[in-house]
Formats: sequence, C-alpha cells, structure tokens
Amino acid sequence: MGPPFRLVCSLSLLVAVAGCSNLKTYPNTADKNLQVQTKLSGSFLTGVEAFLHIHRLKDSCSGDYLGTVELKNGLTQVGIAPGQPTYLAFAFNTSARLGGSFGTTSYTTILTPRAGGQYTADVSYADRIYNVSIREVGPRGAPGRELERRTRDCPKTE
Repeated sequence: MGPPFRLVCSLSLLVAVAGCSNLKTYPNTADKNLQVQTKLSGSFLTGVEAFLHIHRLKDSCSGDYLGTVELKNGLTQVGIAPGQPTYLAFAFNTSARLGGSFGTTSYTTILTPRAGGQYTADVSYADRIYNVSIREVGPRGAPGRELERRTRDCPKTE
C-alpha cells in the first residue's frame, strides 16, 4: 500500500463526506449586489463556522432553497436576484476543536433587492454572541439606511 493507494483512499473519503451533505453551493451568478463582511472569533477550545442559506420565496411561507454560501472572515460577494423576495438565513455553527458539535444559531430575514441597488451585511460571532446588520447603500456610496429585520408571516398550524 504505497502513496498512490493512500491518495486514492483519501480522495474517495473526501468525495463520500461531501456527498452526504444536504447543502448545495449557491450558484452566485447574478450581479454581486450583497457585500457580506464577516468576523468570526472562536476560542482555544471552540471553533465557529458561518453560512448564508438563500431561498427564493414563492409566498410568505414557502420557497425554494437555492443554495448556501460559506462565509469566511473578510468580504464575500453575493448576487441576489433583484425584485425577488429572498429569504436569507445566516447560520453560525459552533463545535469543539477536539471533536463534537455544540449547536447552530441563526438570524433570518427577507430581502427584496432593488434593481441596481447595493447592500452590505456586517456579520459577526464572538463569545457566543452574534450580530447581523444589513444596510442598503445610498447613492454614490453614501452610508444609506439600515434595513429592518423582516420575518415570515406564516399562520400557525395545530
């Protein structure tokens, strides 16, 4: 069992693990109108990952899952279709560095980008505290306005 065998086994394992995920990569082909600035901070014993799950809404309660963007520290540019109500779910997954999972925390909102509009999202997670704020950028790069969080308005089922 030489190095080629180990390489083939390692690559096969990676493909198998990747195939088990229910997440699909967001195509991100639209004009990049959402700039996500991410700052993640774990500790010596815990790690944190952040993801943006994107859904196109059909109505206030149902939608189509379009895919997920992994958010790393720094800037991530995302293209969201203008004029289309889009459900954004920012998810923070924490885990023990030595193995094991602690859980997921999420922030959700609905964004309907304007044609030609630009948006910024500041996303942070540190010491079990997260923050997400989304702004519409004003004309000529002016600060613009902070967007209120919009949630789904679904009737309760019993």
